[in-house]
Amino acid sequence: GLAKRSLESQPKRPERPFVLSRAFFAGTQKVGPIWTGDNTADWNHLQVSVPMLLALSVTGLPWSGADVGGFFGNPDGQLLARWYQLGVYYPFFRGHAHLDTKRREPWLFGEPYTSNIRQAIRTRYTLLPYLYTLFAEAHTDGAPIMRPVWYEFENDGKDVVLSGADNLFMLGPGLLVVPVTTENVGLAPGDTMEINAPGSSSQLWYSAEDGAVVRGGNVRIPVKDSAVPAYYRGGTIVARKDRARRSSRAMTFDPHTLVVALDTSGSASGRVFLDDGISQDTGSNRAMRRVAMSGGTLSCGGDEAHVWGKGTYTPAAEPSPEPASQGVIGRVFGTPPASKEVALNADDVARGMEVERVIFLGLPANKAFKAVFADGREEALVKSPYITPGLEATTSALTLRTPGVRLHQDWQLRIVAA
Repeated sequence: GLAKRSLESQPKRPERPFVLSRAFFAGTQKVGPIWTGDNTADWNHLQVSVPMLLALSVTGLPWSGADVGGFFGNPDGQLLARWYQLGVYYPFFRGHAHLDTKRREPWLFGEPYTSNIRQAIRTRYTLLPYLYTLFAEAHTDGAPIMRPVWYEFENDGKDVVLSGADNLFMLGPGLLVVPVTTENVGLAPGDTMEINAPGSSSQLWYSAEDGAVVRGGNVRIPVKDSAVPAYYRGGTIVARKDRARRSSRAMTFDPHTLVVALDTSGSASGRVFLDDGISQDTGSNRAMRRVAMSGGTLSCGGDEAHVWGKGTYTPAAEPSPEPASQGVIGRVFGTPPASKEVALNADDVARGMEVERVIFLGLPANKAFKAVFADGREEALVKSPYITPGLEATTSALTLRTPGVRLHQDWQLRIVAA
């Protein structure tokens, strides 16, 4: 009904409706998100939200979430902060409570809880380009957004252990999330927890806080109150937007950051989905771009047949380069009309596809590197002050700043020893 109303009221450029339901049946995934229902402000309900959402994800309902903070009851600052820190990785993320509960705006709980919740929400905003790409893949081939570890690592020889693991999960192919669902864990300096990191000992995982490397297997990892542990998977590239804004709409024309997490062979790949984020008809108004690093060369181009988890997607071939109004920008945002009702400026759109920085995880920290561009330019890589914005820490990451490339264009650059 809402989709039909949108088409009738805005025939030239109908916008996507938002349809939220708690009652659902087969086919609901085509309409909008659902949530797990009336939960309670309790540590057990925080913990059980993970297996519940993983079950929904793999049974065809990828856009799902749980009420952050619990619908009933009154969470204390620690529980609410931990729930936000986990909830920002839910496909559907929102705070929701019964009208008879106490007010729970983040600023009412004082420090460190207010800052920790603010940091969690900021992390969610930075990951929106990556999440949007995962949503596009879910729409195309049904791949879940929030994934059990066995979805990505079913043949690593640890199936018996991983099949029952619900104390950690994958967000798409590139991020491993370790929820903290036990009270007081991470409050004392030096606190740790044991996890079974997916993959063999050759699988690299890079801390989203400081880039510290963990390999697949039973390991102990540090836990703090500032964030739940999250790790970039070696061999993947994740697109982000790191500038802090008041809304996602305000981020539309902000540049991207690429996090390149190298595997043991020095390779990585990822995808970035581009469309206007508004209109319903995206038949030709979209582009899936592929970013990859191999043999020291980082490149961006049209996507190719690619397999994520168990789903296979074979998109149409990218057309030859065309003028901005006819190429990727034109396909994504439409060719600007001649009238004064132009909503989007081509220069602004292109600026939103600019790559502001590239963060490399896995390059030797004791060596100097530089980027060499096709036009002969050279730019030194510098030590990165952070992996995740707001979680400034001493890192081993190297950053290429303002490379002058854009995601809607094909390009290559080489990373070589300086």
